[in-house]
Amino acid sequence: MNYVLFRLSFITLMLGLSYTVSAVGIPVIDPGAPIKISESKFYSCDADGNALNEQGVMRYKNKIVSCHNDNLWADGKALNYIDLTTDFLDNASKSQQERNSGGIMK
Repeated sequence: MNYVLFRLSFITLMLGLSYTVSAVGIPVIDPGAPIKISESKFYSCDADGNALNEQGVMRYKNKIVSCHNDNLWADGKALNYIDLTTDFLDNASKSQQERNSGGIMK
């Protein structure tokens, strides 16, 4: 329950800050807009059309992310920062639960 509340709070905070800062004229990334490869320092594409990040081939919900029309694509849609943040938090929560169930408490 705490994780779901944290996740909803985080997404709400991101959206609220984005719109508030945009309202005063400071340009920010729209977290709901598809990620453009050509505008990103963190993502690129290989010759096979796979999306790459600093660690190598990207995955989203354990599927390989592809490049399509200058966007990151997975599950039949263009990915945005909220999608990637949510997936990262899901993976982090699963890793923490696995560590806790294995007897390693931090």
